[in-house]
Amino acid sequence: MRGEWIGQAPHRAAVRASRGVLFGVLLLVGVTGRAQDQPKLPGFPAGMDFSQMFDQMFGTPTEEQQKALEKVEISWEDEQRFGREVADRFLAELRGKGIRVVSRGKEVEYLRALLETLRPQMQRADRYRTLDVLYADTPDTDARCFPGGIVLVFRGLLETVENEAALVGVLGHELSHIDHGHQLRWLRTYKLAQSSFTPGGGPVNMQDMMSNTMMMSQMFARPFRPEDEAQADLDATNWMYRAGYDPQELAKLFLRFEELAKQRGQMSLPFFRTHPYNRDRYESVLKRYRELAVADPRADLYVGARNLWERVPRSKREFEERKR
Repeated sequence: MRGEWIGQAPHRAAVRASRGVLFGVLLLVGVTGRAQDQPKLPGFPAGMDFSQMFDQMFGTPTEEQQKALEKVEISWEDEQRFGREVADRFLAELRGKGIRVVSRGKEVEYLRALLETLRPQMQRADRYRTLDVLYADTPDTDARCFPGGIVLVFRGLLETVENEAALVGVLGHELSHIDHGHQLRWLRTYKLAQSSFTPGGGPVNMQDMMSNTMMMSQMFARPFRPEDEAQADLDATNWMYRAGYDPQELAKLFLRFEELAKQRGQMSLPFFRTHPYNRDRYESVLKRYRELAVADPRADLYVGARNLWERVPRSKREFEERKR
């Protein structure tokens, strides 16, 4: 692919850096027809034949392209608008199914207390000083996070986990996605590709960017790569241990979810929809737990079965537990 099709003669490195990004944009906009059938996207030349561009592109993103993407800065205002837009659309889908979502109540306060136990360990805790917590009254076993610090937990998850430690592990997993900006990859891809055509990129028009149904459906289908999930599992394990919770309970939860999925005839429960669950995640958590136990032995790791049952966080009350 040569620089001429961009309409200018940028530096060759810039062309290589934008190639993989533009591939991502094609996935974002979901274009399938000819240029005249496609909507005008802000920051891109009118009438651009995205189908032809797609045919010209080949290969997978290089390390250089990935680094270019990571350098794209996302303002707090853009992240908040992006997160609210994605969350609002997902919540509208839930409401359409008759599912009630609340931001107050005993469950919300319980979840907020657990999240606040973990939040200070985030690398960007100062960016996420306040977390918005939502609770969906549905038996689905799931938890979701959205940019800007929005966390949504389904009733089915609280009914499936067996103790507070396991729940803290799931919440840590979600916070890790927010902390590392995994979902912001969509926004970075858009901004970087836009800047390839318009120097500086200009302001992000969130409504135009979010209008494509293909992009939204892919985001709702869980927008994380396997390496994102592995990173989130690692953070969750580290954060649990530092907070005094037993990571072995998160490992056990993975096996429990696997068994439940088999019973229901599913490849995986919603919480693991990025890829079919396998025992590797269980082994990875246990491996990290053993490393932590050697480096910093602790005899006070907490499980909190009664805490979960009564919706009383450990930060308010510790119950006596049986020694295992």
